[in-house]
Amino acid sequence: ERLNRVLQQQWIEKYDGTQYPPVFSGQMDLNESRTEFGVLKDVLLGKPLLSFEPAALDNSRAVLTLSILGVTFTANEIDAGVLYSYTITEAQGYTLKVVLDLSLVVGVVERLGRVTLDLSKGTQFMCNLAGPAASQKKLGEFFNQRFQELPLERQVYELGILDLKGGSDLTPTHF
Repeated sequence: ERLNRVLQQQWIEKYDGTQYPPVFSGQMDLNESRTEFGVLKDVLLGKPLLSFEPAALDNSRAVLTLSILGVTFTANEIDAGVLYSYTITEAQGYTLKVVLDLSLVVGVVERLGRVTLDLSKGTQFMCNLAGPAASQKKLGEFFNQRFQELPLERQVYELGILDLKGGSDLTPTHF
């Protein structure tokens, strides 16, 4: 709950787009046979919400959920043309989910005490703009590619700041 409040505050402070992902547009295949494709125009993502799934020692995961504030989505079939097209608002409940494998996504405590989470590794993206699971996976791959194209500093979320006065052997360096 506290982490989500911190993430929400960062999102509000940086809503101008300087730190969080910019508006995305592009085209992607919606199935393996490449007979359907989707076109996203002006995807605007909302504030991130972090949740943790039940964990075991060999499988710890977290999910970062970003609401879709607005987008125009068009699904096309190569032979038939436009299958459907609609403009989406946040009220419709569409999301981008980023599954974080916590064995690969390492949080870091910097020298100044900033606690950060790097999303550039160990992630799986899924988006529910399309119904079929294969299409959701393809949409996720599109978003993953767009996130990977961002500068590294825009793939890092700040989770808090630790007071490192009187550092000792017990001062955390990563988590």
